[in-house]
Amino acid sequence: MRIALIAPYPTKGRIPGVRADHEHPAPWIDGLARGLLEAGGIELLILSYYRGLRKTHRLSADGMDLVYVPKHEPYRLDPLLRHRPQLIASRRILNAWQPDLVHGFGTETGHGYTAVHMPWPSVVFIQGIIERIATVEPMPKRIERFLVRNEHIVVRNAGVLVAENRFAETWARGINPHADIRIIPHAMNRAFLDTEPTYRDPVILFAGRLSRLKGVDILLEAFARSHASLQLHLAGEGPDRMALEQQAVKLGVSERIRFLGHIRSRDLLNAMEHARALVIPSRMDTSPNIVTEAHAAGLPVIGSRAGGIPEMIEDGVDGRLVDLEDLDGLTKAMELFGLDPGKAAIAGGQGRTKVSVLNDPRRIAEQHITLYRDLISHVAFNPHPSAGTTG
Repeated sequence: MRIALIAPYPTKGRIPGVRADHEHPAPWIDGLARGLLEAGGIELLILSYYRGLRKTHRLSADGMDLVYVPKHEPYRLDPLLRHRPQLIASRRILNAWQPDLVHGFGTETGHGYTAVHMPWPSVVFIQGIIERIATVEPMPKRIERFLVRNEHIVVRNAGVLVAENRFAETWARGINPHADIRIIPHAMNRAFLDTEPTYRDPVILFAGRLSRLKGVDILLEAFARSHASLQLHLAGEGPDRMALEQQAVKLGVSERIRFLGHIRSRDLLNAMEHARALVIPSRMDTSPNIVTEAHAAGLPVIGSRAGGIPEMIEDGVDGRLVDLEDLDGLTKAMELFGLDPGKAAIAGGQGRTKVSVLNDPRRIAEQHITLYRDLISHVAFNPHPSAGTTG
């Protein structure tokens, strides 16, 4: 089978003028790609779009064809333009390659929108859900309307939708009751399984965007109530960083908090090695990859009962679930693991065992190959245009 993935993909220093350490926060795509190639019988092309490139870069690496295409229009114009520049470029490239199927990543992005508007069977992976995110992190209403409209077009027109959990499936089913939806978790980065946490330091780690959506302000409030020996490390950047730094000072805990900024994968691995737990108090999250990475690294995870997070954490086994904005619950959960390395090690080990099977790239690839074959066979017996007709 010839499969084209339309997705952000790490450049890994392959493109002149782009830093070798440039990484996109979507490592599950790399995990799936490698799993597909290991399974055999797959020819793979990955089509990625990057702002700042001057020209298209085509190369073969790691057993697959890679095409990096420049994106010149501003981000906010994407939905207003209905992703037409990306559609035109994608059709030209894929016409030359002739895939059997196109797999786009994200109902909320141009990747999924492009996939359903190509003349081949389409699969779309549900990533973030703008319709849910906008209720927590408001955006300009005109942009929101176009994004939600485009998102609904993708859900109504995809040949198969891949949801990572019941939360995403339920949302998509509300838009398209008759959709073919497969629940398949994301493929993990095996490097996290090789991490050996020490549980030595009383560190609670947060990794993600510093924004209202991720609930970092709640985290700081809860942390200020915690035992004075605990430390909090925040990995990531975002629009709220300055406000959060000021909040830490006002709460009197700035000396116990480290803002690490944006860090690369190897630095995140190091941060996990020196932590006792990961915390993710999001107000909304579909299926945060960081939960899987932390479990793979042997850390228990403390998460909010928001979006799909409750499906990723087994409360009392590999972490703790707390109600949204429950400061006391969040404080107690951080103290539970932060003050007791033995409990952190036991729960972290449970999480590692779980994801080593559930999120194994080979297993995830096999599930995708099954759905690819099902969709291609269905189209062969029931020929009809697969590209979206409502966009």
